Amino acid sequence: MKRGVTGLFLLLATACVVGGCGAKKDAQIDASAQAAEGDAAEETADTQTDTESTDGEGTDSAGSGQDAQTGNAGDGAGGSSADGTTGEEAQPVSLTLWYTQPELEAYFTQAAADYEAQTGNSVTAVQVPALDYIEAINNASVKDGDYPDLFVATPDLLEKAKLAGLTQRANEDICSADNFSEKALTAVTYKDEKIAYPFYADTSVLVYNENYVSEAPGSIEDIQNFSENFEGDGQIQDIFVWNVNDIFVDFFTIGNYVNLGGTAGDRVQEMTLNSEEIRNCLTVYQELSQFFAIDRSAVSENQIVQDFADGKIVYAIVRDDSIQKLDELLADGQFSYGVAPVPDLNSELVVRPLSITHSLVVNGYTKHPAAADALAGYLTVTAADSLYEQTGNIPVKNNVTFANEKLPVVRAQYEEAVEVPKIMQMSSYWLLMESVFSDIWTGADVTERMAEAESSMLTALGQ
Repeated sequence: MKRGVTGLFLLLATACVVGGCGAKKDAQIDASAQAAEGDAAEETADTQTDTESTDGEGTDSAGSGQDAQTGNAGDGAGGSSADGTTGEEAQPVSLTLWYTQPELEAYFTQAAADYEAQTGNSVTAVQVPALDYIEAINNASVKDGDYPDLFVATPDLLEKAKLAGLTQRANEDICSADNFSEKALTAVTYKDEKIAYPFYADTSVLVYNENYVSEAPGSIEDIQNFSENFEGDGQIQDIFVWNVNDIFVDFFTIGNYVNLGGTAGDRVQEMTLNSEEIRNCLTVYQELSQFFAIDRSAVSENQIVQDFADGKIVYAIVRDDSIQKLDELLADGQFSYGVAPVPDLNSELVVRPLSITHSLVVNGYTKHPAAADALAGYLTVTAADSLYEQTGNIPVKNNVTFANEKLPVVRAQYEEAVEVPKIMQMSSYWLLMESVFSDIWTGADVTERMAEAESSMLTALGQ
């Protein structure tokens, strides 16, 4: 699919690549990681980093008062203009934006041209490698000087960025309940402070072939009942399938019962990694491996999408960015399909898929914080109605105008999903859970495997 290695948890690339679970290359990052190991140390490092960030950026943009709808305005608190400078007339500035996802290129190119025409501020959007992403931003900001004024990030990178001084407080006129849902705002909140602007979401949904079913199932148990009564027509190869190699998709089975760092995913003391409900869900998950006989060695998101479009699958759980691909494959009207939330396992066990809120972060080192805030507002609010058509990504701003009637369902699923946590040490959790799910799918004892996983993860968290 489009996101490659930068789609969080796509074959667990992010845990070690984007999330940087390997050795830290920069001493400042090293110190931040150590500070994150305990709350007291973390708060101390947080305060120190805030001080360093203030020294680097020169000003805090929280009161800048720029207009998210136009990207233009003066700084109401300090009398400076949208470019973060003082004086009677604002001078155009040049801003640099870093990102890793190639599908964003068209959106940023068009938005940058439109934004410069409206404001005079030029924007250079640069796609950079996902490997050691935050380390690269930090090195450029501290040493090289050729750094981004703002950058796209996922939640698992926000704590690292914050502790390295690479964030600043988001402008509350833009990053507000008027523009974003509580879910989206919580996704960019770290230690009670909004440090980024919600941009777009990843999650999972159910799709179903309307040639065979007219409405979404109430539960996966209902799909099993349908399967037992399905007579077949020579076309259908799979009644129900999802990518059991992708922990991002697989996680729906236990998502409702885990606690990954509290509401904002930033409290290391608030963890529920193993419980009776979680084990019950994984027992059902193991039973589904026998019932639907999904071949781990053959299944992939791309194959599922193609087979569904070829009319070989009745029900499938797919990532949200597969909707656009399905629409392209079915553009000739071969058949109609529906989109629905991922169904519960049964009447007792509720599911919640994972979500990732991609955000725009204003670099704490930028010399133009007000202008960067204004650009973030333009990209995440003003121009975001065109984001899906250009990228296949679902914007998370309020009141999005969707031409595709299926997309509000995807957006609603995002609002109910469990967000990826911000805690740096949790990067190893996804690698661990991929192994756990794989073992359980192939018959491992659920209780024993989860006890081992919980012990390993709590040790990594210093508990």
